[in-house]
Amino acid sequence: MVSFLIRRIATAIVLAWVVLTLIFFAIHTVPGDPAYQLAGGDSGFTEEGLQQIRESLGLDRPLGEQYANYLLGVLGGDLGESFATGQPVAQSILRRLPATLQLIAAAAVLAIAAGIPYLLFLTRVRHPGMVALFGTVLALLFLMTGQPWQSTLVTIGLSLVAEVVLRAGGYRSKWAAIWTYVVFSAWFVGPWIPFFLDQEEYLRGRGVEAMGEAYLQSFAQVVTVPAVLIMVAATLVCGFLGALLGTALLRKHFQRAGLA
Repeated sequence: MVSFLIRRIATAIVLAWVVLTLIFFAIHTVPGDPAYQLAGGDSGFTEEGLQQIRESLGLDRPLGEQYANYLLGVLGGDLGESFATGQPVAQSILRRLPATLQLIAAAAVLAIAAGIPYLLFLTRVRHPGMVALFGTVLALLFLMTGQPWQSTLVTIGLSLVAEVVLRAGGYRSKWAAIWTYVVFSAWFVGPWIPFFLDQEEYLRGRGVEAMGEAYLQSFAQVVTVPAVLIMVAATLVCGFLGALLGTALLRKHFQRAGLA
C-alpha cells in the first residue's frame, strides 16, 4: 500500500512538472513582446525604456535561468504580477478559478469520455491507415462546422503522428494504443491557435462579438493564454487517464462479451 501511494505521488509530481514546463515554453513561443505590451503598445517608446522593462521582468536573462526562477516561484507560491493589471497573479487566479475550473472540467470530461470509444475503435479496426483516415474525416467535419483551418491542419497532422505511434506497436500493443489516443487528444489545441496568434482579432470575430459586450468582457477576463494552456495540458493528462480507463473497461466488459 505504501509503495503504491509513493508511486502515485511520484507520478503526480512528474505530471505537474511536465504541465508547468509545457506552460512555460508555450508562453515563450507565443508571438509578442511583454515589454511592448506593458508600454501600452506605443511604438514611440524608446528601446532603452523597453529594455528597462525587460530587465525588471527578468526577460533579459538566459532562458534556463528564467525557467529555474519560474519553477522556484511556483513552488513558493509566487506566480508574479499580471502584465495587464499589476496585481499578483495568484489573486487573479483565485478570482477566476471557478470559471477556469469549469472550462478545465469540460475539457477533462470530454478527453476521458472519448477515450472509451476511441480505444474500442482501435481494437476493432487494426488496419494500417485507419487512424489517419479517421482523423482526416474528423478534421474535415471540424472545418465544415466553422472551425479555423489551423484546427483542420493540426488534427490531420496529429492523426498522422498517432498512426505512426500505433504502427510502432504493430497495431496490437496496449500501450501504443494508449499513447495513440493521448497524441490524438492534442487536437484540442487546434481551435485555439487563432487565439494564440492574435487575441484581439480573435475577440473581434463574429462568433464572439455576436454574444454581446458583457459576454465579451467576461470572456476576455476568464479565457487567457495561461488558462487555455492549462486546458490543453489537462486534456493531455486526462486523455492518458481516459485511455487507461478505456483499456480497463475493454478488458473487463467488451472482451468478455466478444466485442474487443
